[in-house]
Amino acid sequence: MTALSQRLAATLRAGDNLVRWGGEEFLAVLDSISPEQADLTVARLLGAVRQDPLCAMAFNTMHDFDRVRVLPMTGSIGGIRLETAIRLVDKALYEAKRRGRDRACRVGALGAGKVPNLSVVSNRPDATDADFPIHFVEMVVAA
Repeated sequence: MTALSQRLAATLRAGDNLVRWGGEEFLAVLDSISPEQADLTVARLLGAVRQDPLCAMAFNTMHDFDRVRVLPMTGSIGGIRLETAIRLVDKALYEAKRRGRDRACRVGALGAGKVPNLSVVSNRPDATDADFPIHFVEMVVAA
């Protein structure tokens, strides 16, 4: 994973950050970027993953080398604009406040309705977003 993380980090700009997010997952936090630049960055990241296959050695016994297997590597990428994520979290915060004190809510589901993309989620936490329903789930908070 170290070699892969170095390859991924090398594809990003100086102000961008790469974080190990899970076992095989990485989170890239990108400075302001246009959709076209995002597409190019995604292409570079996927190319970095595909760049070198993983070589695995197979053994018959503890010391008897059998063969080398070359396993191609691929990647999958998902994304959301940070501003949109912050707006969704802000809406969850205001939903928790609306439900009463000492509560926490998270976004449970998004209904697309007539909205073509997430970028139109309102900045106003009290907006109704009738065409883009957000389902909130109250989180269990230990006292």
